[in-house]
Amino acid sequence: MTIKQLADSLGISKNKLKYRIRNLPDEYFQKKGNITYVTSQGEAAIRELFTTTESVSNHHQPVLNQFKPVDDETKSHENQEEPIDDDKESVYKQMDKLIAILEKELEAKNKHIDESTAALHAAQGLHVGTIKTHLISQETEHTPPGFFSRLFGRQKTKPD
Repeated sequence: MTIKQLADSLGISKNKLKYRIRNLPDEYFQKKGNITYVTSQGEAAIRELFTTTESVSNHHQPVLNQFKPVDDETKSHENQEEPIDDDKESVYKQMDKLIAILEKELEAKNKHIDESTAALHAAQGLHVGTIKTHLISQETEHTPPGFFSRLFGRQKTKPD
């Protein structure tokens, strides 16, 4: 069986199949000219790979994808009162759980942001205080005159 035939039987593109099987051992394939054939062992391994991957990816589908798109017929049925069935209730419960989890995460992140902001303000205040004390110490410090200021500078006369 060729890679193209196997991809068609799995219902995926040839490129996707090539991408997924690039790390499989060479013993699963036989190349004749420009055509790559898959051995029976390789075919079994590839089918196993795609069936386990698809079942895992279908398991992790978001809850929102379970809702059907709204069309005109559905809108007209919304106005009528109908009892909520078990499927809708389970979806609503899952959504409520998801919302609760997201709200807790949001609260934790907001708390962390507040703490970080407070620490930043404290650090900036400390930095401003350090700069002020440095400027004050420079103003009070008397620097002796340099060579040229002594040579060409004005002589201060002492008051009598």
